[in-house]
Formats: sequence, structure tokens, C-alpha cells
Amino acid sequence: MNILSGCTKSRFESEVNHRAYANLHGYNYLFDSKARELRSPYDHKMYAILDQPIDNEWCFWMDDDAFFMQMEAPLELVL
Repeated sequence: MNILSGCTKSRFESEVNHRAYANLHGYNYLFDSKARELRSPYDHKMYAILDQPIDNEWCFWMDDDAFFMQMEAPLELVL
């Protein structure tokens, strides 16, 4: 399982929360902040997802303004 997040400009400390959650459950975590030519900052999410390898692994997107609140609950409970 992979957790992916990112943004064009870091606004929150969510990366710390996301990384802690991923480490707790043994998930891979990537925070994508690559500079890209975008028509809109909202396009960043789609390019970050499209940059991921096609390896038949689940990729769970977590917005940079969202936080995991129930740290003990694995993603498999909701997928």
C-alpha cells in the first residue's frame, strides 16, 4: 500500500502526520512537491498520481490539508 500526498506550496504540517501513520502501518509514503508547469494548482494532484509507477499496488491519495485522526485504524478497513 502506498500513501501519496503533495502540493505546490507547503501550507500545513500534514506531512508529519501522514508519514507517522504510514510508518505505523508499514505503508510507503511519498510527499510530492515537484515543480511543474500547471494550468491550475489543482492539477498537481493528477500529475503526482500519474508519476507513480504502474506496479499493481494500491495508491491512496491524502490531501495536504487532511490529517489521519484514528492512527490505529489501517486503510484496509475502509478500502
